[in-house]
Amino acid sequence: AELAIVLDRALAAGIAPEAIALDPGIGFAKHAAHSIALLRDLAKLATLGRPLLIGVSRKAFVGQLSGVAEPAARRGGSLAAGLFAVLRGASILRVHDVAETVHALRVWHNLCA
Repeated sequence: AELAIVLDRALAAGIAPEAIALDPGIGFAKHAAHSIALLRDLAKLATLGRPLLIGVSRKAFVGQLSGVAEPAARRGGSLAAGLFAVLRGASILRVHDVAETVHALRVWHNLCA
């Protein structure tokens, strides 16, 4: 609901729709449960009709779900969370491990084709 209000304000201010991507702010001022709920509900945000930008790379909730405390060691969990975000409607991923993410997405897309 918050992003819908922000989107409406941006459009009312004259910002072109094609210049807008929505970022729900995974991991910012949220508990792990909030980030997980946001990811699970991305399909609802996708109905707003704008690209969804999601940053899950090395986030604390990935560490909590995987049991990996060190952020730099969360590559596998970050890849899994990124693929899940795409499955739920994300079209832009902010990542630390670009090559690995591109590789994972390429394999995933080809398997789903």
